[in-house]
Amino acid sequence: MANPDHVAFFKKGTDEWNEWRGRSGFITVDLEGAHLEGAHLEGGELRGFDPTGAHSHEAHLQKTNLKKAHLEGAHLEGAHLEGSDLEGAHLERANLDGANLKKTHLQGAHLTEAYFTRAHLERAHLEGTHLTGAHLTEAHLTEAHLEGVNLTGANLTGARLKGAHLKRADLTGANLTEADLTEADLQEANLEEAWFEEARLQGVKNLTINQLSTVKTLYNVVGLDSNLLKQVQDNYPHLLGKP
Repeated sequence: MANPDHVAFFKKGTDEWNEWRGRSGFITVDLEGAHLEGAHLEGGELRGFDPTGAHSHEAHLQKTNLKKAHLEGAHLEGAHLEGSDLEGAHLERANLDGANLKKTHLQGAHLTEAYFTRAHLERAHLEGTHLTGAHLTEAHLTEAHLEGVNLTGANLTGARLKGAHLKRADLTGANLTEADLTEADLQEANLEEAWFEEARLQGVKNLTINQLSTVKTLYNVVGLDSNLLKQVQDNYPHLLGKP
């Protein structure tokens, strides 16, 4: 059960919350199972925050410090987290469907099996994050920094990845059906067993035939470089057939 005093301060807003956090010596905050829908805490100090199971639908947490916060399983659907610092945060199995995370800092965050359906992550920094099995259906990841990210088994169906930075990302077994990777950088990305059915690949950068030879399917792929397409047709025609 949540600590009622902690919940009360949370709902009072940024100034009183930050003042209390300073006086309390940044003790671990207990908001387990609390209902925080629509709360406003823009610029709040939430280091070490542990709201396990808390419900924070459409909460306003823009530019908030959530570094290394424990948010496992939290309900943050539609939350406003633009420009917040979530570096090293634990968001395993958290629900951020429809959340606004534009330009957030999520480097090294733990996002295994988290839900980001239709979430806005444009230009977000996700370098080195753990997104194994994450749900990113129709997520907005335009120009997002995904260098070295572990996306093994992630669902990226219909995701917008225009201009995304995926250098050395691990996309093993990821589902990129109907994803838009226009002008994305796939240098040294691991594409083994990844699904690219009907994916858009116009202008993709640093993609090689060696990478493509390991994918699960390229059925109905759109915009693949003509030279790469010819090599696939000549050497790996089965990848172009219906899986």
